[in-house]
Amino acid sequence: MNRLQHETSPYLLQHKDNPVDWYPWGEEAINKAKELDKPILLSIGYSACHWCHVMAHESFENKQIAQIMNEYFVNIKIDREERPDVDSLYMNYVQLTTGSGGWPLTVFLTPDLIPFYGGTYFPPTERYGRPGFPRILESIASIYSTKKKEIENQSIEIINELENMNRIASAPGSLTLKHFDDAFLNIYNSYDKKSGGFGSAPKFPASMTLLFMIDYYSQTKNGLVLEAVENSLIQMARGGIYDQLAGGFHRYSTDAEWLVPHFEKMLYDNALLARPYLKTYQVTKNDFYLRIAEETLQYMMREMLHKDGGFFSAQDADSEGEEGKYFVWGYDEVKSILNAQEFNLAKEVWGITQEGNFESMNILTNKRDIKELAGEFKIAEKELLTEIEKIKRKLLSVRERRVKPGLDDKILVNWNGLAISSFAIAYGVTGKLEYLNTALNAAEFIWTECLTGDVLYRTWKNGIAKIQGFLDDYAFLIESFILLYQNTFNEKWLTRAEKLNTLMLEKFYDKSKEEFFSTEKDNNELFIRVKDIYDNAIPAGASVAVYNLLKLSFYMNNEDYKKIAVSYLEKMSSIIIKHPLSFSYLLTAGYFHVNIPNEIALIYTSENEKKKFIKELNEEYYPFLLLAGRFESESSSLEILQGKNLLENSRITIYVCRNYSCRKPVTLFSEMLELIPRLRSG
Repeated sequence: MNRLQHETSPYLLQHKDNPVDWYPWGEEAINKAKELDKPILLSIGYSACHWCHVMAHESFENKQIAQIMNEYFVNIKIDREERPDVDSLYMNYVQLTTGSGGWPLTVFLTPDLIPFYGGTYFPPTERYGRPGFPRILESIASIYSTKKKEIENQSIEIINELENMNRIASAPGSLTLKHFDDAFLNIYNSYDKKSGGFGSAPKFPASMTLLFMIDYYSQTKNGLVLEAVENSLIQMARGGIYDQLAGGFHRYSTDAEWLVPHFEKMLYDNALLARPYLKTYQVTKNDFYLRIAEETLQYMMREMLHKDGGFFSAQDADSEGEEGKYFVWGYDEVKSILNAQEFNLAKEVWGITQEGNFESMNILTNKRDIKELAGEFKIAEKELLTEIEKIKRKLLSVRERRVKPGLDDKILVNWNGLAISSFAIAYGVTGKLEYLNTALNAAEFIWTECLTGDVLYRTWKNGIAKIQGFLDDYAFLIESFILLYQNTFNEKWLTRAEKLNTLMLEKFYDKSKEEFFSTEKDNNELFIRVKDIYDNAIPAGASVAVYNLLKLSFYMNNEDYKKIAVSYLEKMSSIIIKHPLSFSYLLTAGYFHVNIPNEIALIYTSENEKKKFIKELNEEYYPFLLLAGRFESESSSLEILQGKNLLENSRITIYVCRNYSCRKPVTLFSEMLELIPRLRSG
């Protein structure tokens, strides 16, 4: 009997009709394994994973293979996005024992959940240098029944190795500005000067690394930094990893030139990538970066937004059983849609050829400079852009009639936190209310639907919130609430952030070890309490928690928060400088700390005065500011706003403070700038 039919995860529901006797993760399956003394076959994936679909079709839909699975194993299927703790633990095991990892993740466990064999994708018959799945299944079943004692004896060694992987191996020390110079040099050594980004193929969009570099440039004005940021952002936006017609980024590039992506579109990638484009626009005033950011945000609003406010998780890579089919174009197809003049332009704009660049089809890229193209076609740049938009609409109208990739419509709290933060930032940069309203609606949705008393639930679908949240759910949502406060001065958001922060510290922070854990202290499901310290595709929960604590220590006038954050930064100091690409978000938090942010307190007489100030502030990029404000006629619970009054005959008064020591109040934005040190000292 397949028990996945009662789940809410779209990934699990994709497997509800398999002939495999699947269980969801939980006591029923674990108890069944103990009762029958059968090993557990644990299969972990996610809905947008191409090779997960391949293995499902080849093996889990195969009655003969399913029969072997059902005879010898208790089979558990997990959505890694719902249970990152389980995924992290067993991914560590597979990486430890095979040297690599990925999804689908296939791990064999004892009934006590100790892993004893694992891998990723297994084909149904021997190929790709991999053994066939049926042979693996029969071999593992035989080993378990005949060598159980050896497996039990290895358990202690395996647990010790996984415990070691869960420890922080870093020499503690204070962070100085010089450390961040070293970190930048380490990052720059991995920078691809030709194609942008970091490392070689496969190449992932390093949004968090770019965010650190933008902050670093804002203080050092090192031209190499800005060149690396701009080249990376331009190359990504012009490559196949970016959807040239509808906006939004695919997951990653299979090559170093950003040409051929894995075609899934994830909420977290798009939320995170909007930020460096927005901030680079602030730094350079180049409208190109703003356009890419806004197209990405508009894509999220159009394709990923629940009618009541939350954001969905992902769009699949596959449609009609083929990866990328929805997104690629045949030469003759494009020719049949456009008139001759439009077709000639489209070929030049997006590099469309008869031979194609992906399995005889065309992934649209945009390698041509608009100014250069306008000269070739002898029209004004503005007119050319209008013509390109018209062609886009024609092609999109055809694409919309294709079979769309599947949508993973579960709502995850952590990824929603990332999206809310990016829309709040976008409102600050653009002043567009649609971005603020989108952020506010999503935040209210998560607060109402996913928080019950003192429990924040991780995932929501069809009115059901479930799975108690992990560290990153709390941390990412707190961050978004702080940003909503900074863009509205509505203290409701700080009150909510403080409530969640208190819960987060109670549930996930170990005072004796001065470390953050991903799972709650009373969660005993796994034999190791999982800790996630690396900033990978998304920031580590600990990294965001530290950044939040630095900000909330100011807003809540709580020095204990700052002590926790600084202690963690110092504990991690050597490892984040040595391996900055793996700790980019924590690096940004540390850089915020060592630059000693300026505290800005505003007292204003009208909403227009507040908006005018925020607009002026966002015309440049000021990464090391903490902003608070209130109407002159209202009270505030914030310490920074106590005793601050409007200067006589002024409509707005600005107090610039640092370490709670304030300068003489001023009434003009330009006067405030004179009190803020722009470049670092020391």
